[in-house]
Amino acid sequence: MSYIIRRSTLAALLPLLVIGVTIPLHGQTAPSTYNAYTGTDTKVIPPAPALGPANSVIVDPTFGSRILRVTDQNTRGGRSFMPTDAGFHRTWNADSTAIKLMGPQGDGYWLEFDPNTFKVGNGSSTPAIHTLPFAAGWEWSTVDPHIIYYLNGNKIAKYDITTGVKTDLGGPSTGEPVTYMAVVIGQDNWVCSAAGSGVQDSYTKIFCINPISPSVSKVIDVAKKTVNGVAQGDPSWPISAPGQVIGVHSVSGGTGANWLEVTFHQSGWGKSSGSVFDIATNTWSLLTDKDIYWSGHVSMGNGTYANASGSINGRDSRGMVLRNPDNLMNTSEYRFVGQPPNTNNGWCDADHSSWFNSLTNPAAPILQSRYTISSCPHAWTGEILGISVDGSNKVWRFAHNHMGKASCYFADAFAQISNDGKWALFSSYWDGMLGAESGGFGCGSRIDTFIVDLLSAGSDNTSSTPTTGTKPGPTPPPASTPPPAPTPPPTSTPPPANPTPTSALHRVEQSSPRLTWTGGPWWPNNGAFNSGGSATLSMENQARVSFTFTGTAVSWIAYCDEWAGIARVYIDGSLKQSVDTYSSPHKAQSAVYSINGLAWGQHTITIEVTGTKNPNSRGSWIWVDAFDYVGSQ
Repeated sequence: MSYIIRRSTLAALLPLLVIGVTIPLHGQTAPSTYNAYTGTDTKVIPPAPALGPANSVIVDPTFGSRILRVTDQNTRGGRSFMPTDAGFHRTWNADSTAIKLMGPQGDGYWLEFDPNTFKVGNGSSTPAIHTLPFAAGWEWSTVDPHIIYYLNGNKIAKYDITTGVKTDLGGPSTGEPVTYMAVVIGQDNWVCSAAGSGVQDSYTKIFCINPISPSVSKVIDVAKKTVNGVAQGDPSWPISAPGQVIGVHSVSGGTGANWLEVTFHQSGWGKSSGSVFDIATNTWSLLTDKDIYWSGHVSMGNGTYANASGSINGRDSRGMVLRNPDNLMNTSEYRFVGQPPNTNNGWCDADHSSWFNSLTNPAAPILQSRYTISSCPHAWTGEILGISVDGSNKVWRFAHNHMGKASCYFADAFAQISNDGKWALFSSYWDGMLGAESGGFGCGSRIDTFIVDLLSAGSDNTSSTPTTGTKPGPTPPPASTPPPAPTPPPTSTPPPANPTPTSALHRVEQSSPRLTWTGGPWWPNNGAFNSGGSATLSMENQARVSFTFTGTAVSWIAYCDEWAGIARVYIDGSLKQSVDTYSSPHKAQSAVYSINGLAWGQHTITIEVTGTKNPNSRGSWIWVDAFDYVGSQ
């Protein structure tokens, strides 16, 4: 499938019909592809390049992208600034000519950006940021570049940056406050926020208003299961955990017209707390921990929900899954994207993602900024990436973010993409090289804001502004990293004394049609360390595999590592043993269970996943690589 990267010409205004009102939608169609490097080799993170003042440009020494410094030690007396502390909040205005900034006390600011000159403010080394008369819990309009939606006591309001005019749109009829963040949904279809008394994680209400027709609004009382006071019969309505009261942790909008992403605490559907509310139908879809891919930060695309689930086999933090927002648990609709070249990083990093470029192109890549949790020398670590969603599994690598301080949350290098998909706004601790903070986020060193030119990565673009450092030549495609050498197959359990004369040792791979699989899902792994080059694994409770043979002995061959769990082994329907397959270091092609001395004849070995693990294991995966048996074929 191919898509237009960008149009050579586009009308300045694209008519958009929203509830009968024509609104100008600014900008070009966001690209579906980039010219940035897509190799999957591990890049050593270079020292953070030396920086000039605000409005100076450096070239990323690894990927060649232009990076503009937005704030510096002279911005408001050396205070730290970031756009926001998430990827899913909108920090770019509708036509990429202004950005959002947030101070350490939750104070709100904005600043002009000129896409043509690649500069902010007045273009000087001391650009003046604009103070807003309200806190940082606001977002830009998706269609009007001059409008901000913000919280004003018990009302959601809008603010015009050109005139300074503030206009209340509306709030809950009870007069309760609106709180947390004003988030924009679709093309200004709705603006929503948490509502009611309390603090984050204890709000039990949500308020949504149509900013084009403010008489249209909804109060969603999660605890009482009502919308505008009317009881709802949705069987998927969020519920509280036993003995607790459910509370809103965060809300985020997306580019689809009606979907509000809500994360709860004290929820009654397990460790996962994710959900989506469809404002058009007043119905919920919940993401529960019955889905092994429930974890990770979220971004909402144009009719698609994406979460950082990690790799398909669950052993690596890299990878995302795309879901239907109205049916989050429908596995038949899952699309796995951004899958890693190998699955051995041990969840040593994580990410924040942003998908606002899907406003004009549902097939636009997801922006991802990865931050480290521990030492993580693997591909994509500490990088700003583009994740393709077209099934190609392509990942574009734009820049290193130099987040550099895993112990401080605000140093996570949060990044947000512009509507037109050309720019990424991100904050960075810059490996601690920015000097002492004067009124900062508590990371011990200042945090500044930067803009990366996504179209310049991997291209021949150079900045007209004097830069620090030199641009490297193109990086040649790397040779594939060889897989780890497999552990030699274990010595099979010897056959019993006086075997039947026709007995012999046989190996049956897990791909054989002689195996019967039930439950699951079961997932493939094609690592070269496996017997025959593949294995199958699951961590779903009561998932089973059975193998029937004629003989006197059998061994279960499996891969064992720090993410492996506990299984039950049955012989001819009788439970024989619970087997803990955890191992550190890992062991390939290991005989984790063997039995001999069986009476000559037909026997069945069954492996059952329990979904449990020992306290040292990070997962409960059960691997089935092969079976060895002594008998006849």
